[in-house]
Amino acid sequence: MNELIDQLSSVLEREAHCYEELIASARAEQQALIFGKLQELKLALEAQEVLLASTRALEETRGRLRQTLAGRLGLPSEGLTLTRLVELGYDDETGRIASLRDRIRKVVHDLDRLNAGNAQLINSSIDFINQTMWVLLQPRTAQTTYGPEGSTEARPAGTTLVDHLG
Repeated sequence: MNELIDQLSSVLEREAHCYEELIASARAEQQALIFGKLQELKLALEAQEVLLASTRALEETRGRLRQTLAGRLGLPSEGLTLTRLVELGYDDETGRIASLRDRIRKVVHDLDRLNAGNAQLINSSIDFINQTMWVLLQPRTAQTTYGPEGSTEARPAGTTLVDHLG
């Protein structure tokens, strides 16, 4: 049983590390979004993809360990959480599993907040682009100008900026 607990602790440690790296990458993403650095944004997103794949693999490993531990303890695997494992007294004397559980909770909470902020930055950028495109694509209206000898005349509607560039 101790071997399974040690394996679980090791997986939890690696998971916490992956989540911490995800936070660093989300911060890099945030800076790239704020300052409009597309290459840095691309690198941050690529790093996040790799880290998410690693995290998913670790979660699967943790799930298999949970099933094995639950079987040995005679409990349903869905009911065996880290908190329940600690309550049953299977944490080591240093409380490593409880500590890792709390560390992961905090890191995931921080990551959620960062991701929400990044989503707001992205949505604001999209709104700005949409508004700019709307302004640029609007047809010009006829304008009244002064002609020779102060007479007024209507100039026909012109083309939009996009038409001039195209």
